[in-house]
Amino acid sequence: MARGLSQQILDELSGNEMFPFYAFEFTDGSNDYKYTTLDVPIQLDVSGGPDGLYIPLGFKFESINFTLTNVMDDCTIVIDDIDGVLKSIIVANDIRENKASIYFGLLDTDDSLLGSVLMFTGEIDSNDVDETEVRMVIGSIFTRWTNESFSRHPSSCRWKVFGGIECTYSGTETHCDRSYTRCKTLDDNTANFGGFRWLPSIENKKFQWGPTQTEATYLARH
Repeated sequence: MARGLSQQILDELSGNEMFPFYAFEFTDGSNDYKYTTLDVPIQLDVSGGPDGLYIPLGFKFESINFTLTNVMDDCTIVIDDIDGVLKSIIVANDIRENKASIYFGLLDTDDSLLGSVLMFTGEIDSNDVDETEVRMVIGSIFTRWTNESFSRHPSSCRWKVFGGIECTYSGTETHCDRSYTRCKTLDDNTANFGGFRWLPSIENKKFQWGPTQTEATYLARH
């Protein structure tokens, strides 16, 4: 997530030979929607930045929150919607958990893009509409890191029912000790093995992380 302005943008700001603008884009899973604070539609085609035809639309940032851990970053954007176009999109589709991005950019006097920076990107967490506005809360993808899994990751098979819908074994055997070895003898049903058989082999092992060897130790839970 980029948060700083490039030296090119800073130089243009100091020279006052530019038109600053914001670009906002999101998807409903099937279609992409692109808007800009500029007064006229503009085609932007820049690798790594805003790309496509952006339609004029008024919007503002109610808040952009950053944390040291990047876990709970979020941004609230308020969009003018007097004609109800966005409301019709939101009513017709559940846009939550779809990607949204906000850019800041500069145009020169020839309407050429001098540069752009990604201000915020994430997934739409919630949205609210009224007669004239649409409010979206965009959450960082790292928010999911705080979610707790309801499943454990044992080295033995997790499926509760032998021959059930997860196991799918349909042979003549009537028992299984939940080991990978036993699963292999059951008509080689290992494609449906429900465990993580490699975890014991990395328990208490040291791994290289990055360019140098570290003392990090990985402990497998099971």
